[in-house]
Order: sequence, then structure tokens, then C-alpha cells
Amino acid sequence: MKTAIILLFTLAAASAIGSLIPQRPVNEFSVARWQINHAAWAGLAEHLGLFDVFGSAWFTAIYVLLLVSVLGCLVPRYIAFAKALRSRPKIDASLSQFRNYRYGMSRLESESALSGAARVLRRRRFRMVRGNGTIAAEKGHVREGGSLIFHTAFFVLIVGIFLARGFGFTGQSAIVEGRRFTDARVGYDSIKEGRFFNDRHRGFSIQLDRFDVDWYANGVPKDFNSHVSVIDHGRVVRTDSIRVNEPMNYRGINVYQLAWGWAPHIQVFQKGTLISDDYVIFLQDSGSQTWRGVVKVPSVTPAQLGLELYFFNDLDLAAGNVPFNASPYPRRPFVFYQEWRGDLGLSVPQSVYQLDKSALVKNKSGGLAIGGKQALDDGIEIRFPDLRKYSVLQMTANPGAWVLFAAAVLILVGLIPALYSSRRRIWVRAIPAGDVVRIEVAGHAWQRKAAFEEEFNALVRELGRDLKVEQPAASRVESGIDG
Repeated sequence: MKTAIILLFTLAAASAIGSLIPQRPVNEFSVARWQINHAAWAGLAEHLGLFDVFGSAWFTAIYVLLLVSVLGCLVPRYIAFAKALRSRPKIDASLSQFRNYRYGMSRLESESALSGAARVLRRRRFRMVRGNGTIAAEKGHVREGGSLIFHTAFFVLIVGIFLARGFGFTGQSAIVEGRRFTDARVGYDSIKEGRFFNDRHRGFSIQLDRFDVDWYANGVPKDFNSHVSVIDHGRVVRTDSIRVNEPMNYRGINVYQLAWGWAPHIQVFQKGTLISDDYVIFLQDSGSQTWRGVVKVPSVTPAQLGLELYFFNDLDLAAGNVPFNASPYPRRPFVFYQEWRGDLGLSVPQSVYQLDKSALVKNKSGGLAIGGKQALDDGIEIRFPDLRKYSVLQMTANPGAWVLFAAAVLILVGLIPALYSSRRRIWVRAIPAGDVVRIEVAGHAWQRKAAFEEEFNALVRELGRDLKVEQPAASRVESGIDG
């Protein structure tokens, strides 16, 4: 168990490394930037596998050792538990040595008294052994069983996490209304695959037919609803709607509604030739609530073109001509642009949502209402003909989900008896003493001793009634004198 605890803390420390250093399966661009900013450490980090901690051989080794260690704790306990279930309490124990001890006199015969005691103990679900004028009974193995189930649940939990992390994947994709996304690695904006997933994508497509969003009176979104069609092997096999907390499941993949935004249609012409035409994904700035987007056009001559865009769905102007959105509805869509010319730096990995300005020169700026166009230098013209919304869907395949659910159930099943039960033993002995029989009762509990004393006293009273004990048994006091 000490080894398992050490390995568990080691695993937690390794996971912390994966949180502090960017991971290649999550974001390749962040890894590239980290390597540039920390060039002195990049080689060592690459050699140690720190850019893919959860897929590295050493992390897998820690995980496997933890599984082996936990299994090594459980197997001996199960063997000992099986032996305890087969064993029976000794009937030749000295009863007066126990703290919980009572005696009294009955006019029943010894065998009749023991038979009556057996009936009482049977009603209380004790397992019994009878012989030599003594009944030895026990119960409470369910506590140890519950403890074993509880600890087994953690082993199952580790296995479930291994299956989920090793053979599952999670990916996100922003889909514009009317467009479709295909479940393939290249179709995701970001994706994290398990080490053993091996690109086992299903290959079906999801088309966003329509996206609806409803707002409260204060402008806070109330409901997101993605109306989608699932296309598999070239035909529509399903239509569905996906809401927050109401995912769609298809072929083992859960599809969740994650976010949404605006996608203005931006076109770029040069000398009358269309060279860029797309619905641009705009991200909302959490501070100013402004929607920001980027267009990169490397084919423009003589220098590449970058457009930094700011979108307002319901443009209004505050004091000092500061633009803001008057409402969440698309009543007066407007795009402000800032033109940049030069080298876009596309020779190195970079985010499609950000503009590398290190080799760019600022040029003209202006704005476009929906349906408008603006002329720039070198015969360049930009247009804003249309506006749509986009939905961000998260696709998750988790083959360990049922194993994790089973682990959660086992934790509850094991925890309750482990907390509220205890192992205890009762002895009842009938000793002939002339015309009467001396009835001795003793008990011992390994856990929850205060609760056992109450149970023991209740048992003694019940035995007194059933066995017709004439002299009530009194408690043993600290002086050691029996009543």
C-alpha cells in the first residue's frame, strides 16, 4: 500500500508537468511557441517526452506499476477474506475476559437454553457454531467485504481511466451553418487522441443545417440549439438537434454543444479575380465582448495580405465614437478591418485565429456594412456579402465510460457497509449449576465499539426474556465484581 501511495503521488506530479508544459496532442502551435521561447530547454524536454507526457513510455510505466501495486494489495486481502468466511469462531473461549460480559440463571435445561439462544441469534442474522455447551456466533464480514469492494473500485477506476485515455479521443470543431464536418483527424480544429487510438475515426459527417440561439432580456444567452444532419456512406442517416447538456450519440461518439459565434462572409479580390472566399470564424473577446477574426491571403502580390477584423452584430456608437453592440441580435452587422502587408510567417505553425505581425506593416483601415465593399492598394477589394452563425461541437469517444460508471457504483456499494457496519462476535454458554443453568453471554467488536455496546445490551435483554432468566444479568463494573 505504501508503494501504491508513492506511485499515486508520482503519477499526480507527472500529470502536473503535463499541465504546465504545452502538450503536442492538444495544441501543436503552443508547443512550437514554447520551443522558440525556451530554446535552451526544448531539446531536453523533447528527449524526455514532456510535450506528450500522457503518451510517454515513462508515464505509462508509472501507470502500469500503480495497477500492479494496487492489485498486489487486493489479492492477499481477498485471500484472507475468503479464509475468514470459511472459518468459524472458537467455542472454547474464556468469556469472563471480555469487556462486554453478562450472566444470569435460568431454570431451562442446558440444551433448551442454547436452542433458545440460537433462535435469538438467528433472528439477528448471526452465523453460529455450537458445541460443548456453547454457541459462538459472528456477523459483520460485510464490512470487510465493503472495504474490499471500495478499494477494488479504485483499481477499476484506474483501468477505466486507462481505457478512456488510451483508446478514446476528444476533438472540437467549429461548423458554419450550411457547412459540414467529417470525423477524421484533419477535420478537427483541435483534437486529443489516446496513445492507442490509432486514428480509428468513423468517417461520418455532421452538417449544421441551422443554429438557433435565444437570449434573456439582459442579453445573456438562454438556449443554444444546433440542428444537424448526420451523413454516413453518402446518405443522410439521421437528423437531430444538439443542446447544452443534451448531446447526440452516434456510433459510440457523443457530440456536445460547446459554444457558438458569428461567421461573416469575407471575400478578397485582386484586379477582379476572387482569391479568398470564406465564412470567417470570429472569436469573442471576454473583456470587451468584441468579436475578433483574422483573414490571411498569401497569394496577394506584391506582398502578402493580412486582415485584422472586428465584428459588431448590432453596431452603435457611445460617447467619443466608441463602437459597441446595442443588442445580441444581428440588426446592424458591421465589420471594421485593419490591413497588414508583408510576410505572414506561414512557414512555421501558427493559429488560424491570430495574425503574426512580426514581419508585417500596418496599412489602411476602415469598415464594411453587410453587402458593402472597400478598395485597397494594388487592386485589392474586400467585400462583406453575407452573415451566418457557427456552432462549436465537441466530439468524444470514451470506451472506458461504462468501466468508470461501474467504479462509481462499486465505490458507493463498498462505502456504505464499510462505514455503517462492523465485525463482531457473540458467545452464549449454558453451564449446569444444580437445579438451574448459569447463562453467560459475552461479546466483542473490532470496530464501532460504542454502537456494539448498545446492540449487546439489547441482545442480553432479548435473551433474558426468551430464556426466562430469573436473576437479571448486571453489567460488569470497573471493580470486576459481577452482579
